[in-house]
Amino acid sequence: YQAAQSGANRGKVLVLENGMKFHEVGVTNRDAQFLELRKFQITDIARLFRVPPHMIADLDRATFSNIEQQSLEFVMHTMTPWAERWEASIESELLLDGDDLEVEFDFANLMRGDAASRSSYYQSGIQNGWLTRNEARIAENLNPLDGLDEPLRPLNMVEEGSAEDLEGDAGQDQRPAQDVTGPQDDEDAQTE
Repeated sequence: YQAAQSGANRGKVLVLENGMKFHEVGVTNRDAQFLELRKFQITDIARLFRVPPHMIADLDRATFSNIEQQSLEFVMHTMTPWAERWEASIESELLLDGDDLEVEFDFANLMRGDAASRSSYYQSGIQNGWLTRNEARIAENLNPLDGLDEPLRPLNMVEEGSAEDLEGDAGQDQRPAQDVTGPQDDEDAQTE
């Protein structure tokens, strides 16, 4: 077949001899339409249940640049409303009125984002003093370490005269005095 349909014979009609039969390898238009309808049904069902197509393995039109955002939207717009309904039902049907118990589904791990975003978030919090280094470690499921419980105070963000460790030393130079000799002193030393 390849030899008969290549070169100068390319695009010409294939003649089958000696009782050979043609078997269609491609898909008919009707079958192609049916497959397109099935793909649309997948997307339609995902839309009905508010599930992003990538979560049911429909990656035909996926660009992968926004899948993380789609996953976050899934948690916010699909899972959270259902979780709130479940929480209300559990609290009203299973807990006694006098109980100080509260039901809450924790989606923190689903909302974490990628490593680069988390790293940037923790770095900003630690450097700006609103997050301690141990709080960042705990958020990443790491054990806290000694000496990392105090928030950092960036020196360029402290108001003048308000830092406790700078009081009284604000105008003084803390470097040791250096013995600087000028050119005259060098000449005097050579003549002696």
